[in-house]
Amino acid sequence: MPLVWPGGTYNNNGYYVGGYSANSTALNTIRFRWNPNDIVGSVWQPTQVGQGFTKGPLNLISKDFKMPKLLRASLGFDKNFGNGWSGTLEGLVSKNINEVYYYNLNILPPIGVSVGPGSRTVYGVSGNSTAFVPIANNGTGTNPYDNAILVTNNTGDKGFAYNFNVGIDKRTRNGLSFGGSYSYGNSLVVNEGTSSVNLSQWRFMESVNGRNTLGRSASDFDQAHRVLVSVSKKFKYLQGKMATTIGLAYTGQSGTPLSYVYGSGSMTRDDGTSGGNDLIYIPTASELQAQTFLSNTVGTTTYTPQQQKDALELIFLKTNI
Repeated sequence: MPLVWPGGTYNNNGYYVGGYSANSTALNTIRFRWNPNDIVGSVWQPTQVGQGFTKGPLNLISKDFKMPKLLRASLGFDKNFGNGWSGTLEGLVSKNINEVYYYNLNILPPIGVSVGPGSRTVYGVSGNSTAFVPIANNGTGTNPYDNAILVTNNTGDKGFAYNFNVGIDKRTRNGLSFGGSYSYGNSLVVNEGTSSVNLSQWRFMESVNGRNTLGRSASDFDQAHRVLVSVSKKFKYLQGKMATTIGLAYTGQSGTPLSYVYGSGSMTRDDGTSGGNDLIYIPTASELQAQTFLSNTVGTTTYTPQQQKDALELIFLKTNI
């Protein structure tokens, strides 16, 4: 299995890990205790500083979980045109069969839908502390787990990718070679699956309606367009016993895919009010002008509502949104 996904379920099983987050008042109380033989005072207990105790994260794996699997097919043609000219044409298609999917059991269903352009489902702020109660509370009425992540498989639309490349080369008898190629790739995914921590796999995916309801989106590794041009010259000397080749290459490629997200202050609140990575709704020019802005002071500079609208419009235009 890739990375350490099962390690999370072994360690974060609700028994081995626990703790509390101390506020400023508690931190002012906690001091280093030097005597390890003091059974009562050697380890600070949450109740001693007025804090609640949690069992930390809980990781679960579905009993029907299947390892990630994909079907890949490729086809290529090479043609020698004579006189040193050759060409190539290649295609590659990939389709995911089994995909990993992360589901946070600590979330109650959405409580509503936001209004206005870019509406999305909204979760209650108390969802993370009450959702898992039917299983986890043991009759206490509280949720002891910070989060409960289920590792399972995607049952919706699967990710896929396709790439193709066309190129031509020329070699001469005097050691001069040149060539060029153009390639394009497109990749759609549901979850990149690149983190080792199960909570991070869920938390850091960009989303509109919450990370429990992800759809397909452009992969962070999407290639898009790429152009490659190269030229080289081989120089022989010492009666052909030695040679030096000098080459020059140019690569032009589309930029790495990016998403505009809220860094903090979740819109959907599925990761609490302080969560992030909610996709920002990009308004049209008319929607932007109709929105209400407040004056914003940064340092000693105050930006008027219209200045902020103009700045956003400029950003959208530069990024071709």
